[in-house]
Amino acid sequence: MDTPSLISFQVTYRGAIHPLSLLPESTLAMLQIRLEELTSVPPSQQKLIYKGKKPSHTDDTTLQEAGFKNGIRVQLLGATAEEVGGIRKIEDEQRKRERIMRERALKGTVKVRSTGLSTFSPLPTQYRFHKLEPLPHLPKPETALSFLERISSDPAVLHVMQAHRFSVGMLTELAPHEQPNLLGLNMNAGQVIKLRIRTDVYDGFRPYLDVRRVLCHELSHNVWGDHDNNFKELNSRLNREVVEFERAAREGAHLLVDGLGGYQPTSELEAEARVYVLGGDGVTGPSANESIEERRRRMLEATMNRLRKEEEELEQSCGTRGTTGKIIDDDIPGIDDMADTKTAPTNPMRELRIEKLVITHPSPPAFPCLADISVGESGDRLTRASKVLEQLTGQTPVTSKARYTVRTFGIRRNEKIAVHVTIRGPKAEEILERGLKVKEYELRRRNFSETGNFGFGIQEHIDLGARYDPGIGIFGMDFYVVMGRPGNRVAKRRVKTARVGPSHRVGKDDTMAWFKQRFDGIILVSFLT
Repeated sequence: MDTPSLISFQVTYRGAIHPLSLLPESTLAMLQIRLEELTSVPPSQQKLIYKGKKPSHTDDTTLQEAGFKNGIRVQLLGATAEEVGGIRKIEDEQRKRERIMRERALKGTVKVRSTGLSTFSPLPTQYRFHKLEPLPHLPKPETALSFLERISSDPAVLHVMQAHRFSVGMLTELAPHEQPNLLGLNMNAGQVIKLRIRTDVYDGFRPYLDVRRVLCHELSHNVWGDHDNNFKELNSRLNREVVEFERAAREGAHLLVDGLGGYQPTSELEAEARVYVLGGDGVTGPSANESIEERRRRMLEATMNRLRKEEEELEQSCGTRGTTGKIIDDDIPGIDDMADTKTAPTNPMRELRIEKLVITHPSPPAFPCLADISVGESGDRLTRASKVLEQLTGQTPVTSKARYTVRTFGIRRNEKIAVHVTIRGPKAEEILERGLKVKEYELRRRNFSETGNFGFGIQEHIDLGARYDPGIGIFGMDFYVVMGRPGNRVAKRRVKTARVGPSHRVGKDDTMAWFKQRFDGIILVSFLT
C-alpha cells in the first residue's frame, strides 16, 4: 500500500516555531485543536496568516482546500485563554467606571474652581480637559499620564479649545489591542476622547506631534460627526491655528520649554548648552538652474500631497461616525479583508527596505537602525550624548573605543569616544521620518551614495521632539540609512554563501526614487551635487 503524503509546514507563534505534518484531508478544526495543545490559544482566538490563503473557509475545510502546501510558513496570532480572561476582567471594570462617569455627566457639569495662580491671562476654565485617565492595566500608567498631561496642557491646544469653546469631559488612551486600526475616538461629541498614544507592541509611545494631530482631528468631531467637507474645513483650520500659534510664540524667543515665556539660561547653563554638530549636508539653498518660484511650487505640491495622504490615513483610523461617536465594526477591516483587498506587488524581491539606520551623535532594526553618537572625545560630553540617545530611542546605548592613538585630536587607544544604539523594526522608519520632517523632506543628490545608501544631518536634537534639558545641552546628529532588498542575506550567511547579482543590488537612482515615492521627498539639484 502507498503511504499517504503529508503536508509539512511550520507555525510561528511569538517567536517559537512549531513544525507540523498533517494529511491533506485533515480539516482546519483538527489543525486548530493541535495548535491549542501547542500554544494554549483557543480556536476562537486563532488567526492564521500565510501565503495563498483562501478568502473564505469553514472548520470543515481541508488543509488542501485552504491553500496549505509543503514548506509553507504560517503565522499564528491570538491571545491565550488566560490572557483573554484577564483582559476581559479589566475591560469590564473599565466599562463600569465609564458607565459611572457617563451617569455623572448626565446629572450636570461640576463647576470647576481654580485654586492656584495662572501665568496666562484670565480665560474661561470650562474650555479644557476636565479629567485625564490612563489605562491602569497597560504598562507604565504613570508615564502615560505624563503624556496626557503634556498634550492637555499644550499652549497651542488650549488656545484652540478656548477659541472654539471646546470642552472635553475626559481624555484617556486607546489600547492598541482593542482596535488595532484606530488612532482616535470621540464619544458623544466630546464627552470622552480616546487617543492611541502607545506603539503596537507597548514598547514606547507614539511621536507627540502625530498624537497632537489626531487630537485636533477628534476635537473637530465635537462639532461635525461625519468626515464631510464641513469637518475637513474645521480640521484644517484647527491644525493651521496650532501652527500659527506656535510660530507667533517663537517670534523673538526660542522656546525650549512648554509655556509662553522664552527660556533665559544662566551663565553656567549657557556654557553647558553649546551646540555640537559633527556632520550635516551644508546649506541647502536653491539650485543655480532653478528659480525660487519653481522651487516653492515643487515644495508646495509635495507638501500638499503628503498632507493629503496623512489626512486620508487619519480618517481611515478614526472610529467616530455621526453624532453618537459609536464604532462601526463594518468599517474596520480585519486581517483577512486587508489580505484580500491588498494588491500584491509584481516582484516582492525587488522592493527596497531599510536595512540599517545610523545616527551619529545619537542613531541606527525586522531591519536594523543604528544610532551612533560620535563626540570625538570621552568624558562628560559622551555621558550626555548617551542620555540623548536613550531619550530618542528608548534603548541602552553602547560605547565604542578608539582603535589607534591620534595625538592631533588628543585621542588615546582604547579610549571611549562614541556611543551607538541599534534599532530594528518599524522604529527605524519612525525615527527616520522624524528626522526627515526636520529637513522638510528635502535632500540633495550628494546625500545619496552610489551603493544606494543616503544620509543627512540636523543641528539640534530637540527638533525631533525631545524635551530640552539644560544639564544635557543640545547635540547635532547625522542620519545614515543603509538600504537593501530581500535576498541580500545570501552574500552574508555562513552556509551556502552566494553572490548577489548586479541587477539586484541597490543603486543611487533606486534609493532616490524610493525616497520620492515613500516620503514625497524633494531632491534638490545644484552644480555642487
